[in-house]
Amino acid sequence: AVLWNFVDRNVARGQAVIALTWRHSPADLPKLAQLTLAPANGHDPLDGGLASLPYALRRGYGDAAIPYLETMLERSEFTFVRTSSARELMLAGRPTGFAFMADAIENTRPYRREMIEFVRGQFPELRQADDAALLSFLKARAMAR
Repeated sequence: AVLWNFVDRNVARGQAVIALTWRHSPADLPKLAQLTLAPANGHDPLDGGLASLPYALRRGYGDAAIPYLETMLERSEFTFVRTSSARELMLAGRPTGFAFMADAIENTRPYRREMIEFVRGQFPELRQADDAALLSFLKARAMAR
């Protein structure tokens, strides 16, 4: 209750959110994910206040977090929440994470370079690959079901 009170009052919110994931309470999972889906409403879409939440959700809840991460990737208005969700989904082998990365490269998104470096860091065989090879790799995994 104390941690949720901090979240609700926006007092040390980022820290409180992460601490809530340490509790592994199933009731907290949907509420935590919902925080990232609130409209930006004038807030900077690059606000990184909840950017570490996708990582913490996956570590705290494992596979149970996957559907929430996919929703966050699709619907969050916060860029860093989306890129962090894509990373976690890719690490979990989910096509949605690979598709997001492919889109970033193909459509020259502002976070394109960051996504390229992440993919290269995760797959040693791609460290020297050019962008076309990376894109081919990502698209093939995005199509896997």
